[in-house]
Amino acid sequence: MQCQIEEDRFEFNDMLDKYVKDGNPNMALIRDQPQISTLAREDKKSTRKYIYSLLSDLNSYYKVNPEMKLKDAEIVDLTLTLMKDYFHYRVQDFALFVRNAKAGRYGKSFNRLDGPMIHEWIVKYDQERSYIQQVTNSYYKKVDTNERTSTKNKLDVERMKLNLGTYTQENIEKKKIQEQNKNQE
Repeated sequence: MQCQIEEDRFEFNDMLDKYVKDGNPNMALIRDQPQISTLAREDKKSTRKYIYSLLSDLNSYYKVNPEMKLKDAEIVDLTLTLMKDYFHYRVQDFALFVRNAKAGRYGKSFNRLDGPMIHEWIVKYDQERSYIQQVTNSYYKKVDTNERTSTKNKLDVERMKLNLGTYTQENIEKKKIQEQNKNQE
């Protein structure tokens, strides 16, 4: 059983590496995944278990005094709270948060791990995530604008307008000729 859990973690980390480029999450890829709220509507029990297992993994990762770690009931409560507060996150967001928290990216544990500390850390992740999303969105907006306004695309749009206008004008002329022919008969 332990071997299967370890194998699942390796597979999960390999999958997670796909969403991380140069230490930062690739929000374009993550954005394509379903949100926690959607997953919870489809299968609330599995979604809770997944986030619980991530938080439990984080809890067991830190080598602090057992009295200063989260108890199972606290992890369950934290899972429910995070699912409610961060319903717009994807599973990959929570996994990246846990990975970064394990690396000490959001701060040290100082021989304790509790709910307020994890909330503090996830706020830091949320700020980081928002910044990355903002940069990604502005990049895609620029790319989209450049594609629409490039010379080649302008010519294509102008050609389409010309073809549409010519086609429409030809139809109008044909209809006029047909009407004139009918009137002459």
